[in-house]
Amino acid sequence: MGRPRRDLLALGLSSLAALVSVAAIVGLYLRAEIADRDAFADRAVAALEEPAVRQVTAREVVVGLLERGSPDLVSARPLLETAVQAIVATPPFRALVRGAALQGHHLLFDRGDAFVLDLADTGTVVLSAVRSLAPDVAARLPANADAKLIDLRDRPFADNTLRLADRVRTWSLVLPVLALALLAGAVALTPDRSRAITRYGLGVGVVATVAEIALGTARTVVLRGLGGGTTVPAGELRSAAGDVWDAFLGDLAGLLLITGVVGFVLAAGVISVIDPDAVRRQLGQLTRRPASPWALGARGIAIGVAGIAVLAEPDLALRIMAYIFGAVLVYVGSTEVLTALGGAGLRGAAEPADARRRAPSRRRLAITVLTAVATLVAASGATALVLHENRPAETAATPAAGCNGQRALCARRLNEVLFPGTHNSMAAADVPGWSIPDQRRSIPRQLQDGIRLFLLDPHYGRTLNGGRVQTDFAGEGRDANKVARELDDAALAALDRLGVSLTQSNDGARGPREVWLCHTVCEIGATRMTDTLTEMRRFLEANPGEVLMVILENYVTDASLREVFAATGTERYAATLTHDAPLPTLGELVASGHRLVVFTEKPPTGAVPWLNDAFTWIQDTPLGNRAPQDFRCSRFRGSASSPLLMLNHWIERFPPAPSAQRPVLTRAFLDDRLDRCAKARGLPVSLIATDFYEEGDVVAVAAESNRRSAAGSSATP
Repeated sequence: MGRPRRDLLALGLSSLAALVSVAAIVGLYLRAEIADRDAFADRAVAALEEPAVRQVTAREVVVGLLERGSPDLVSARPLLETAVQAIVATPPFRALVRGAALQGHHLLFDRGDAFVLDLADTGTVVLSAVRSLAPDVAARLPANADAKLIDLRDRPFADNTLRLADRVRTWSLVLPVLALALLAGAVALTPDRSRAITRYGLGVGVVATVAEIALGTARTVVLRGLGGGTTVPAGELRSAAGDVWDAFLGDLAGLLLITGVVGFVLAAGVISVIDPDAVRRQLGQLTRRPASPWALGARGIAIGVAGIAVLAEPDLALRIMAYIFGAVLVYVGSTEVLTALGGAGLRGAAEPADARRRAPSRRRLAITVLTAVATLVAASGATALVLHENRPAETAATPAAGCNGQRALCARRLNEVLFPGTHNSMAAADVPGWSIPDQRRSIPRQLQDGIRLFLLDPHYGRTLNGGRVQTDFAGEGRDANKVARELDDAALAALDRLGVSLTQSNDGARGPREVWLCHTVCEIGATRMTDTLTEMRRFLEANPGEVLMVILENYVTDASLREVFAATGTERYAATLTHDAPLPTLGELVASGHRLVVFTEKPPTGAVPWLNDAFTWIQDTPLGNRAPQDFRCSRFRGSASSPLLMLNHWIERFPPAPSAQRPVLTRAFLDDRLDRCAKARGLPVSLIATDFYEEGDVVAVAAESNRRSAAGSSATP
């Protein structure tokens, strides 16, 4: 056999050895962690550590219990879900899940039967928790109900998993031996054995990177295919399914990362010994314009396909490009470092050329081996980052600046922190189009100044040809005539100046219905809600330790609110408060990434879990204060058990005037009212809403109040 043909065959064997090696690693992982019953059950239990999995599990368990119990218990569903979420992480429930996982594994991988993750005796475990919270509800629950979390009755699916398990168990033992045989053949056929090792290392790095990309792509595709149902919305289901995927296959992603890094370092180490300039030549070949028309056309097609992929799936495409770019950097960087280290002892030696080439070879080889070991250790640490790549960046740790500007506040619960706020936050004189503003500064400026509570009014509106926004009374279910009669003189005067009548149709084509932030009617001022939420999202992204609260006097549906939050990327920050459980601390919200607490004055339907019912959680003080002496601490809305106390702290004046607010925004007046209302209501003031906040000291007073509160808490034994 001629040398070129032998070299070509050796190249093929090296490539196959690399492919089989990565396949062997995947097979061994599947055999040890998925096909093994105990490991499978351990990972199923580990998935319960994730909040999204616990939430979906609790919901499915509760729905199963209610279907077997009295239909009248539907009203107790929030209480039951809270109780079940609390016990999901307890040893008894973990034992149920582990037993179900062991049984399900036996059916799926040993017999090929339908896979049913059935939690036997769920009712018994749940009853013990519910009895302490609501004995009357517990008395009506079935004592021996089971909960089906997963039910796969597709026989072909079960048969396929059985065959797959058999193949994994067999090939996971065959593939490592085959990989060694292929590599040995490649080394034997190549006169330059170091070249065979280099090719093998590069092949392992490339194949492991491709496998990592394929695994991440499969995760994205699978999660996007989940549509949710009547009890679990698609977003919650995908979040929980993603956590389950990571529990079972997250470590495989880390293993592939380590394999790829070690493969590239191995190739780089050998190249640094035999030919330090090889990498430079390889990069030059990749960037050089092909001379052949066929090669040039193929490259053009590849670039075009890559461009289409970026346009169609930008997030996924950028992730793939990041993997590839990272692999190239590891390879090139390792070669440069190892070449530099290996050549450190070569300067100034007056030896023959052959001797100089032999001596550094041993030195470089030793450095290569030591560096490869160090790289393996470093790659193991990097695996932890890969396993958490889909979690919000702020989950890693509390920022150095603390929570809402103070580290001590991270340990304080929502009702133990004072949030300075603005009433009709969107109605700002700095924003064009507002005829009767309650604030001078825009919401971005309010955020910058320290405002952390925002009272907003979402309405439906349509844009006219002239750019003015018209309230969509029909969409809101309101009567335009009735609204017109209820408007005050200042508002009616503003409408007259604009030449607008609420009860007569305006000339000009109307645009599509959108959600706007308006005060009573959009004709005298409107801001797109998506614009405001986008500003809030940018603030949250730039300030990972800040927690915001929003109270919506909503005239639109929950579905419309979810749509605008989702469209602006703020939904992922929204926090769901849990009844019959302590309010979260600011640190817990920061760690979870859910740093936007949204309340609606109109009771939510429950379809959007993070739309929290305002006056279940908040009790406030009376409105309509026309002078400083009118301010009272008595309860206006909410109940005595609502944990958050809000002061409605502005003077009603039409049109609103900054000068009217100054007397009630002084430090002395604010301190006195905060102290009086806290004593009168028996709980600290958590929220204070003001007009023209910059006319006084509300932000500074809130910061000082929080410092005193945190200091008092830390001093308490």
